[in-house]
Amino acid sequence: MRDRLSRLLPELKVGYLAAVTVTLFIVTDYRAIVVFLLIQSGLWMRSGLGLAPLRRIAVRLSLLFAVVFVSYAFFTTGDTAMDRWRALPLGPWALDVNVTGLGIASTMCLRVLVLVMASAWVQRSGETGDFVRALRWYRVPETLALAVDGTVRLVSGDGVKGGGRGDGSGGGRGRRMADAARVRFRQIRDGRLELVTDRVERALDRAEDLLRRGHPGLDPRLARDIAVIAGIATAIMGLKALQVLPGLPVAPGHKNLLIVPFFLLASALT
Repeated sequence: MRDRLSRLLPELKVGYLAAVTVTLFIVTDYRAIVVFLLIQSGLWMRSGLGLAPLRRIAVRLSLLFAVVFVSYAFFTTGDTAMDRWRALPLGPWALDVNVTGLGIASTMCLRVLVLVMASAWVQRSGETGDFVRALRWYRVPETLALAVDGTVRLVSGDGVKGGGRGDGSGGGRGRRMADAARVRFRQIRDGRLELVTDRVERALDRAEDLLRRGHPGLDPRLARDIAVIAGIATAIMGLKALQVLPGLPVAPGHKNLLIVPFFLLASALT
């Protein structure tokens, strides 16, 4: 019985992740979400995963959280009857802050943090490949399971430290990045998109490297295709998050114009 439970442990973890995902987007009380955060933190530490992955997750999410807080703190939430504004004294000036918006932003960021932590915990707390095998047990197609695995790794910050690998394989990437930064204005002025395409290419290379290390027996062409899907899915997730933010001077339909090219790119590259 114990051996059978041990074999089902990855499947139980994926079931737990699905339950957490559904519950997080039903529960509206931030105190319940804090309880989830405490539970997930306990599971994380009990698994001996350490603090370094959590720091990478925090760094990856910091920009998104900053945008969320600014959007909700200084703009109306869309329901003026709910908004409560308070003047924040800044020397001789006063800055109006939407207290209701700050509460909504805090709840939203807590949801995202718990969900990313739970996904990373399910993925990291087992053996390599357990996450994909568990998804396959739930009848998820292999390609989709591998794409989900790669996306979770990218969101949680795997493979983002440095451009080289310590063996000379970086190929002077740091120097090229510095050169790219110096010519950024010239590129924009001349309408050249090398800076953008270089960033996309690096993201896809990182996703492919993660897939190859996690699944060394994967066919190279399939690995590249799944890396494209995972990298573009990660980018789309970030853009979709902007659609729920208030106060941004772009309508939701117009924001979709930023997402459609990613689907076209995925179609062209796979």
